[in-house]
Amino acid sequence: GLIISDDDQGIQFLSDLREKMQGSEVCLAFVNEIPLNMELYNTRAEIYYKQIVTSLANVVVIYGELNSTLEVSFRRWANLGIHRIWVTTSQWDVITNTGRDINFDSFYGAFTFSHHHPEIHNLKNNMQTMNISQYPIDISVMKSEWMYFNCLDVESTCITQSKCSPNTSLEWYASQQFDTAMDDENYNLY
Repeated sequence: GLIISDDDQGIQFLSDLREKMQGSEVCLAFVNEIPLNMELYNTRAEIYYKQIVTSLANVVVIYGELNSTLEVSFRRWANLGIHRIWVTTSQWDVITNTGRDINFDSFYGAFTFSHHHPEIHNLKNNMQTMNISQYPIDISVMKSEWMYFNCLDVESTCITQSKCSPNTSLEWYASQQFDTAMDDENYNLY
């Protein structure tokens, strides 16, 4: 299925997608064009919901802006427990976007795509040679990265200590396969 915002960008995306799909065996089970006007959306919300739930589509593509009626729809569907694989752009990355209150139990999974940019020059080399004692890292911000080193943060009421060696290298972390491109929205590394 496809869910787009009912604006020029959404309609253009639908047009481009249909053009790419011609001659292939891929089809859309449904297309929901979510209006920008919240009052109009509210009059149709149940229709959009039923269309997704009754569809045999296991994969739903979402294209549109955050902070819109489309996001309201997505939050509603997530909270109602619609089990689908959601394909989105990077701005919709609900896994890293922890400020959003979404029920992850309702997801089969999500694929996100970012605009591709060239590899960041010398990133892997810099990470391999970086030494944590030379470049202190704010542990509270980077807890997930510390898990790669099997480090344990011991929190007390007074201080936070790390059981990692002060000379821990980022070489192992840099050798892992991840995309070193920059995301237009957050400049995250993948």
